Amino acid sequence: MVYHVPVNPQYQEIQQIVADELRSIGFDVERVLRDPNDFFGDPALTNSWIRFNADIAGAGWLSNSPDPVPHMAYWTCSDIPTAENGWTGFNISRWCNESYDELLTEASTELDEERREQMFMQLNDMLIEDVAFVTLVQIARVAAVSNTLQGVDLTPWDVDTWNIQDWRRSSTP
Repeated sequence: MVYHVPVNPQYQEIQQIVADELRSIGFDVERVLRDPNDFFGDPALTNSWIRFNADIAGAGWLSNSPDPVPHMAYWTCSDIPTAENGWTGFNISRWCNESYDELLTEASTELDEERREQMFMQLNDMLIEDVAFVTLVQIARVAAVSNTLQGVDLTPWDVDTWNIQDWRRSSTP
């Protein structure tokens, strides 16, 4: 089993732990480290995570919106990267379920909040039941803000500087 990750202390530590656990139950695991410029770079490169030329890959991404549609769209059939589509898309697990795609299309235009919530719960259940991907670790983000900086609004949905235009320095903490 080939397990590749980009050269990064956090990914490498996770890779070591997972590889050791897999070996303890009988799997033969080859740990491969990839240059981050290749791993996260041009999908035309065969070592790119988009190509997913391994049995296991360690990578991460964060949802960039409080709305679940963009995140859930990662697992649609049309988001599978292939040579035919120029290796575009982020569905690197290559999981495809047409019922999921149909429900996501319906959920993305649903206006009834309770109905929409139920639809996204169904979508999540489909991903989990079919093991479309396995989340092992949520790497913590840490941010610190000076007492003299006002207007900072940290959010899990965007980079910490998303509202930098609102930041102001105050003379007192």
